[in-house]
Amino acid sequence: MVDNLASNSEQFDTALVELRRLMRGLNEGSDEFFGALSGIRGNLDATTELIGDLRPSVSASIARIRELGDTVRRGTPVITDALDVLPLMVGAFVRSMSYGSHLQVYNCSLGLRLIGEKPVWIGSPNGLHSEACS
Repeated sequence: MVDNLASNSEQFDTALVELRRLMRGLNEGSDEFFGALSGIRGNLDATTELIGDLRPSVSASIARIRELGDTVRRGTPVITDALDVLPLMVGAFVRSMSYGSHLQVYNCSLGLRLIGEKPVWIGSPNGLHSEACS
């Protein structure tokens, strides 16, 4: 090992000089380094407190989003049917508005249905359609 060090003494000396330079630089910059660590700790404390304050409302929001997701999942067939009819409805509105910037529509039937419930028909007490559309 001594022979190996002796044959590479120039490289070993260079490594020692560079190591000494590194240690001196670290020692000179230690105040800034430890000051930065202190600042980071203060920021972490503030962030931890903020997260602690937000956690209950975030948890409640996540629970509501899950409920909404379940509702949408259960109602997907109804939503899909409504979206399938949408182009027909838009076409009807466009045709009726071709006479001006007003909407000329006579509603024969209007039903509202909540997911899992029977529809509630609005407008005609005697049936699905008003008398004018029967």
